[in-house]
Amino acid sequence: MKRLCILRRVLLSAATFAAVSFAALFGARAAEPEHILPGFESLKIGFLTDIHVQPDLPSDRYIDDVIKEVNESDCDFVLLGGDLVFTGYDADIRNVYNHLKKLTKPWFGVLGNHEVIRTDNGCKTYGKLFGYDRRVVFRAGKYLFVGFEAGPYNRAATAIVRDEDIRWLEEQFRKARPDEKIICVCHIPLDKAIVNHREVTALMKKYDVKAQICGHAHTTLMLNVDSLPCAMGRMLDLTPKHYGVGYNIIELKDDSIYLWQKRLDQPAPKLFNKAKQGFSRELLDRKRYKYNPLPPFTPEYGAAGAELVRDFRPAVYAGAEVGGGTVYAGHSDGTVYAINTSDGSERWRFELGEALCAAPVRVGGKVVLVSPAGVFYALDERSGEVVWKLKAKGAVVGDPTVKDGYIYCGFGVGWLAKIDPEKGKPVWVARCGEKQMQCLPAVSEGCVVVSTWENDVRCYDEKTGRQLWRWYCGNDRFDFSPGLIFPHIAAGKVFTYTVCREMAVLDLKSGKLIWRDDAGSCRKSAGISADGSRVYAETRTGDILALHTDPAQYSAAWTAHTEKIKVDRNPCRITVSRGVLYLAATGGWIAAVRESDGKVLWEYRFSQSEANSLCADENGDIWAMFLDGKLFRIPAVDPSKF
Repeated sequence: MKRLCILRRVLLSAATFAAVSFAALFGARAAEPEHILPGFESLKIGFLTDIHVQPDLPSDRYIDDVIKEVNESDCDFVLLGGDLVFTGYDADIRNVYNHLKKLTKPWFGVLGNHEVIRTDNGCKTYGKLFGYDRRVVFRAGKYLFVGFEAGPYNRAATAIVRDEDIRWLEEQFRKARPDEKIICVCHIPLDKAIVNHREVTALMKKYDVKAQICGHAHTTLMLNVDSLPCAMGRMLDLTPKHYGVGYNIIELKDDSIYLWQKRLDQPAPKLFNKAKQGFSRELLDRKRYKYNPLPPFTPEYGAAGAELVRDFRPAVYAGAEVGGGTVYAGHSDGTVYAINTSDGSERWRFELGEALCAAPVRVGGKVVLVSPAGVFYALDERSGEVVWKLKAKGAVVGDPTVKDGYIYCGFGVGWLAKIDPEKGKPVWVARCGEKQMQCLPAVSEGCVVVSTWENDVRCYDEKTGRQLWRWYCGNDRFDFSPGLIFPHIAAGKVFTYTVCREMAVLDLKSGKLIWRDDAGSCRKSAGISADGSRVYAETRTGDILALHTDPAQYSAAWTAHTEKIKVDRNPCRITVSRGVLYLAATGGWIAAVRESDGKVLWEYRFSQSEANSLCADENGDIWAMFLDGKLFRIPAVDPSKF
C-alpha cells in the first residue's frame, strides 16, 4: 500500500499525461530521458502487445476492459509492444489512440510490423498522434528503457534493425548511469526473425543489457536471444477458450525478470516463467528457454561476378532507377543519390528530408521523386537541381510507372494520377478507393490497371482517367488482397495474382474473369517478356512459371525449379534482360533463369535482407538495391554459355 501511495504522488494526472506523454517522451531528443519513478528498486509493468485493435474486431471491445483493469492494478506503468492495430491504416491508428489515451498510468511504446508495413503515409499519422519518432528512451526506477523498431519496412518481408538505429542504440547505452540497468524493447524478438540479430545482441552484450521485451509471436514465452532473456507477450484476443482474453505483467526485481500472464476471466495473474537478468549460461537450457538463431551468413555474390558498388548503411525502403550511366537511389535518412555506374562515384545528392518510400523514375531528362509527405520533385538528371515541385493529395508510398513519357502513380491515399513531367502537372487524377496504392501500375493498350488493398483490380482509361471496370478478387481479408501485386497487360488480358496464391486472368475491355488457377501457388512477384507473349509468376516456394498470354486458358511454357530458395514472400519485380530472368527472393537470394526454356543458370545469396528492386541498364547489367542499403551490379549473363 505504501508503494502505491508513493506511486500516486509521482504519476502525472490522466489529463496532463494524455497531453504531454508521447510528445515529451518520444518526440524531443532530450539530453536526459524522462525519469518517471526515481528511487524504485523494483518495477511492475503492464505489457500490452499485439492487441490488434480494429473497429470490426472483438479486440475493439476487449481493449477497454483491459485498460480499466490495468488502471486499477498496482502496475507502475504500461509498455506497448507494437502491433496495436491490424491493418495499419490511418483510421485504425486514430481509433486505437482514442482507446489508449484512457490509460491513467504512464505509457510508452514501440511500433510493430502492422503499423509500419501497410501504413497509409509512412507513419505520419502515428507520429502526429503519439509524438513518436520510431525510437523511445526513458528511465523508470533503476532502469533505463531503450525502444527501437525492426520493420519490416514498406514492402519488404524482412525484419532488420537499421544501421542508424544501431548507432543510436549505442549512444543511448553509453548514457546509462553506473547504477542503471538497461532494458531493450523491440516488437520483434532478436532471434531468427531479425536478420542482423547477432549484431544487435553483440552490442547489447558489450553494454551489459539485462533483458529484451518483445511481442510479435502472439504467445507468452521467455526466450533466449544469444544468452539474453527476452520476455515475449501474448496477443490480446487468443480465440481458443483455454487462452481467453488477456495481457502480460512483467516484473523486474531481485536481479530477475518475471513474466506473468493475466486473463480477464481469472482473478489473479499466473507466473509463466522467470530468468536471471543479463547474459547467462542458464539460458542455454533449451527445454526452458526457446532459442531460434539464424545460421551464420556468407555472401555468395562473387560467384555471379557481381560487385558491391555502394553500401549506404542506412536502410533503403524503395527500389533504384538506372539509366544514362547513372543509378538513382535514396535511403531512410532522406538523402537521394546519383551514382556513376562506371566507377560508383557520386554525381550529386538531394536532401528529400524524409525516407524515400517510392522508387525514383527517369523521364525526359529528369529524375522524379516523391516523398511520403506527398510532394513530387523533378530534378535535372545531370545536376540534381529542382526543376519543379508538385503537391499530391496526400502521402505516396507506391512506385510510379513511366509509359510514353508520362508518369502513372498514386497521388495520395485513394488517388491515382497521370502526370505530365514536362509541365509538372497532372493530366488527370482519379479516385481509386479509400486505401493507399502500393502496386506498380500496368499501362498498355490504352488502359491503366492497378491492384488495391481493397481486394480488387481496377482499370482506367489511359487518356481520361475514367474508371472502366473493377474486379473483386472474392476475399474480404485485407491481407489476402492484391495490394502489392504487379499486374500486367498483354494480348487484351490483365494478368494479376492474389496472396491466396492464385493467378487470375481478366478481359481487358470488360474486366470479366477469363480463368483463375491456383496450381502454381503464385504469390507476389511478376514479370513479362519484351514482346508480351509470356508472363512470369513467382511461386511461394521460389519457383518461376512462364505462361503463354494468347490462350484463353492456363497454358504453361515452362516451370523453373530453384533448389536453394525454399520460400519467397518478397514483392520485387521479376526483371528480364538479354534473354535472362532475374528473381529476387526472401533471404537475399537472386536467381538467374534462361528465358527460352526455364533453365536455372545460377542462384546465389547476396545479402541477409531482400532486394527492393532489380533493374537493367543499357548494357544489360542488373542493378540490385537491397533493404540493408547494399547496391550491387550484376554483369549481364550470356544464356548461351550455360
